Amino acid sequence: KAGPVLVLDAGNALFRLPGLDDAASVKRADFILQRMGKLGTLAMVVGARDLYMSGVSTLKAGAAKAGVRLLSANFTGKDGKKLFQASSIAMVGDVKVGLIGISPPGPVPGVPGVQGLPDVPAAVAEAKVLKGKVDVVVVLSALRYADALQLSRELGDLADLLLNSSDSRGPGPAQRAEHNYILPVGERGRQVGRLELGLAGKGPFADLDESAREGQLAAMLKPQLAELKRRQDATKDEKVRKDLQTSIAGLELSMRQHEQNAAAGPQGGRTLKLTWVSLDTQVKDSPELKAEVDRLEAVGPPKP
Repeated sequence: KAGPVLVLDAGNALFRLPGLDDAASVKRADFILQRMGKLGTLAMVVGARDLYMSGVSTLKAGAAKAGVRLLSANFTGKDGKKLFQASSIAMVGDVKVGLIGISPPGPVPGVPGVQGLPDVPAAVAEAKVLKGKVDVVVVLSALRYADALQLSRELGDLADLLLNSSDSRGPGPAQRAEHNYILPVGERGRQVGRLELGLAGKGPFADLDESAREGQLAAMLKPQLAELKRRQDATKDEKVRKDLQTSIAGLELSMRQHEQNAAAGPQGGRTLKLTWVSLDTQVKDSPELKAEVDRLEAVGPPKP
């Protein structure tokens, strides 16, 4: 039985490039934002590709109309004041989820007056406020992948999950860090990720698919091991036999480790499972929605 659902967006969703201000791009961005609202998106971090050059107020008005919370703990205006709410708490059933929005540091290309403060101090400060008050801390991160890795290390166990956009990395497995997980969020509407959390246990999360991947790796090594043993039995060259024996021993050790990891599985802690739905030809289009998208795409951005 499916539990309560929380819909989130890790930003960089509205514009193809930062700071576009032509009528077609703004109309397209507003269409995306309103559709996010219809999908039940609770919150979105503001990324560099979500800002209107015509003003932050335009984004805020569109988000308010859509019912989407805009989060950013580090975007500031000309006066140095924060432009958006830094964090929020969402009730998902009887579970309290703390949400932190982290935008890219530095100036935003094409959007004068908006500056991103250093991401790590902003995230740590908000995580310390939320820790102990919520059951799960989720960071919505609109950073480059390398910056997200550093943020994960610096946050440690202050955060449980980092949902990271930017770099166009597409779908993939959850990446286990020392104290938390970094999760990709797909490529700008081409996929939808579903993250299932098991909160019955305590301590750090464990990826349910990790055990399956370990078992698959062990299974992949078995035919390789059989082939090395066959070659060892067939050769008469003693040096070759010794070299093969060394390779066999290393492969057997690796296979046993993968088998042990697969058998161990999650140790009574909290669990997660990430799956993807690709919005390709196998997903039926809504004729009305497709017609609207086709009209927007036909206009397109202005020619350079």
